[in-house]
Amino acid sequence: MGLFQNLNLKKPDILSKNIYFQEMPGCCFFAVRETKFYKMFPADELLFLSPEPGAPESAAGGFARRVYVLALAEPACPGNRDFLSKVLSAVQLNLDKDTLFAEIPDSLPVSFAAELKKKQPEHVMIFGIPPAQLGLRIDAPLYKPVAFYGVTWLFADAVSVLEPDKNKKGLLWAALKQIFL
Repeated sequence: MGLFQNLNLKKPDILSKNIYFQEMPGCCFFAVRETKFYKMFPADELLFLSPEPGAPESAAGGFARRVYVLALAEPACPGNRDFLSKVLSAVQLNLDKDTLFAEIPDSLPVSFAAELKKKQPEHVMIFGIPPAQLGLRIDAPLYKPVAFYGVTWLFADAVSVLEPDKNKKGLLWAALKQIFL
């Protein structure tokens, strides 16, 4: 906390053990602790507000085509993985060989920033998980590819919502063709 005392600022709000938020008249900033030093970021430039839990530990796959697939874990819908496998095969992607696939529980916040730097995916497809749950500060429309942070992102409804809806499947198909074909 010495940085804040040295700058004669009020005590910051602690967002996690290494992330602090400080408001000042006319502006605010985040400080991220790295060892004993802090890096300062204006609040409007902060891309990721990372929750404590790290990247999806359950991610599995060959990642040959550098595609990350995150889906909302829906225990009542055990066929979700099979559905995604079939959909991706239509654009010549093999879920097991070409992607990293993880199912994320509804209430689990995940820090995806470190995973982006570590794995450097070209494409990230997200089914049923809001950007904020991943630590992303982005307003992304569903079924519209978005370039963000050097990656093509595609957000879609949860598989249980998508699978029975012919219109939503059509929107997904159009987006996948735009990205991969």
